[in-house]
Amino acid sequence: MTWLNRKRSKIFGSAFALAVVSAAGIYYAVSAGGQMNNIAKIELTPDMVTAVWTGGDARAIADEQELAGDPQSGTGGIPETAWQTDYGTYYRHENEAIVDLRAEHLLTELYLYGEGGNGKVRFEYGKPFDWQPLLSYDDPDASPHWSRYTLGEGDEGVRTRYLRITIHNGADGAEPDDGEPPAKTFNEMALYGRALEKPEAIPEPKPPARTKMAKFIGMNGFIDDSAHVLMAGGTVREYHNWLWGEGDTNPDYPFPYPNNKNAWNPSYPGWDFDAYYRKLKELDITVFPAIQGKVVWNTNTKNMTTADSDPLEPGSYAPISDHLFQYAARYGKTKVDPSLLKVADNNEPLSGLDLIEYYEGGNEIDATWVERDELYTPFEYAARMSASYDGDQGRMKNAEGAATFGVKSADPRAKFVLPGLADDKFRYTLDYIKSVKLWADAHRAADGPNGSFPGDVINLHFYAFGRTVGPEFKQGVSPERFGLKERIAPVVDFRDRYLPDKELWVSEFGYDVNQLSPISAPRIVNEANGIDYSPEEVQAQWLVRTFLELAAAGIDRAQMFMSRDVNEEDAMQFSSSGLVRKGEDKRPAWFYLITIKRLLGELAFGRSLEADEAPVRAVSFVDAAGETRAYAVWSPTDNGTIVKDYSLRLPESASHATLVRLKHERMDGESEPLAMGADGRVSLDVGENPVLVMLRD
Repeated sequence: MTWLNRKRSKIFGSAFALAVVSAAGIYYAVSAGGQMNNIAKIELTPDMVTAVWTGGDARAIADEQELAGDPQSGTGGIPETAWQTDYGTYYRHENEAIVDLRAEHLLTELYLYGEGGNGKVRFEYGKPFDWQPLLSYDDPDASPHWSRYTLGEGDEGVRTRYLRITIHNGADGAEPDDGEPPAKTFNEMALYGRALEKPEAIPEPKPPARTKMAKFIGMNGFIDDSAHVLMAGGTVREYHNWLWGEGDTNPDYPFPYPNNKNAWNPSYPGWDFDAYYRKLKELDITVFPAIQGKVVWNTNTKNMTTADSDPLEPGSYAPISDHLFQYAARYGKTKVDPSLLKVADNNEPLSGLDLIEYYEGGNEIDATWVERDELYTPFEYAARMSASYDGDQGRMKNAEGAATFGVKSADPRAKFVLPGLADDKFRYTLDYIKSVKLWADAHRAADGPNGSFPGDVINLHFYAFGRTVGPEFKQGVSPERFGLKERIAPVVDFRDRYLPDKELWVSEFGYDVNQLSPISAPRIVNEANGIDYSPEEVQAQWLVRTFLELAAAGIDRAQMFMSRDVNEEDAMQFSSSGLVRKGEDKRPAWFYLITIKRLLGELAFGRSLEADEAPVRAVSFVDAAGETRAYAVWSPTDNGTIVKDYSLRLPESASHATLVRLKHERMDGESEPLAMGADGRVSLDVGENPVLVMLRD
């Protein structure tokens, strides 16, 4: 054996540890006493498990390691939780999880606790997208017990950093017959071996600079919304059907890809998108199209290039990525060779109009309520995003050899927004993003054009479904009762550590006012406090509180759903979630949001304050110099609570403070001066409707 450079030593008090490399190049840990460490149980944690695609909680295979004990020595415990796939879409197709040990290991034994396996749970080792078979969980003993598997040839073990685990409910992953038994899974795994290298360090978080509130606050809107309605937000996510630019609903559209003729002014339905985008830019509203849905002339699965295209190959998504190139060519900052523009005969071939910076390449394409051939697994999603972002780092070419796919190929300064994820409770969101990064790290060069991750903005959706108020009747819950900050925190932390140069948005959330909707904002009555909030008032309060909670959580921008009602009388979710009713009759929420935008617009989130009294939440907002200029204060309850005489300490630089209450029909709220005490504190009553405290020197 040869000693490694002694600079790799670590000192632990008076003891020390060194690394030793054998002639075979295997890394061993040496104890302070100089003895080679023996094979041992490897410490697994749930965050080592990435559920690539599954309906159950794959982390259950590594969440009871202490309870699992040491099955190798005969002292294994009785773990209770198990990775069970849901029925429906997930049940009928292969479920997959990847275990990352964070360092290459020599693995010698694997123990699985369960009631026997039927060969439908399989293990592989190697690295992502280059796997080697390892074993199947196949044990006829149906009593609860630990099943032991020796790894590798003889006692040599296998060398790997990663394990891939798949659950095949059908034979060889096929759809199961009605009478076919599902896969028998296991409760916990215990893995034995030793590290062959130092574990990969977990990066320190690098949170980005905060967005000014004028741009942080946004909404989902439409081409036929008036600019006045959209002014309540500084960012508009424009729902934009792909087919509007390519044939509309005409199944006999004569210009299918690659001979497509794109239309914007006029579009195929007749709207003038040039004028719409120009007007919003004049109003300093950032608009980005969420280019979603399908085109009717393309009947291939996922609108791919051919009927037998591989959904895991970026080149399969040439039709949509070609359209995105044309979109960014027209509205981006870069002039494009006119010979590369493909426009309808009644459209002027324009480029570089400098009206749009962000483009979203779809909407909820991960949705699990559609058939399997329509939804996108994380790896399929990543492949499509690689095409839509930059034509798979420029590898996709047209028939003449030109790179005419993806927004970045048309406008290098464009920013690409990943399609909003449909995981309304953040159950699989983090795993999905981790899986996209896993695909990108394996298929895109980190030092290549635009880096490995195929987008500039990670995009989430959530809706606070939840409170049962009758046998078959549910209503929405407040963002705090939903646990919004806590649910989204792991996603923010992952972005801050592993993708710090990417923005993180929430582009859909909201509340209906129709009381039969499962996400309705309820009426809240507290007679003792003289409170009788209507559903429209609660909708307004909860929307503002959601924006505040998202800002405090570390989100960069947020867009509520949506600008206007579909039908207030319809109990279907999302039908009555508008800021305005039909006819532009503004609800309290419109006035609340425009007040926040106007008063806090030039400020950014500062910090969350520790409240001396509960239940109170308070957050600060700072100017470009980092000086605190405002606070938002509210009670995070939903029962009409009022906290009397809450004491808020102001910064020493503040000499004047003004209380602003959010009010219906008031675009700047209702203001009154606050008396400052000698100790720099102000006293105010705090309720569930947030109030602002504005400061000046």
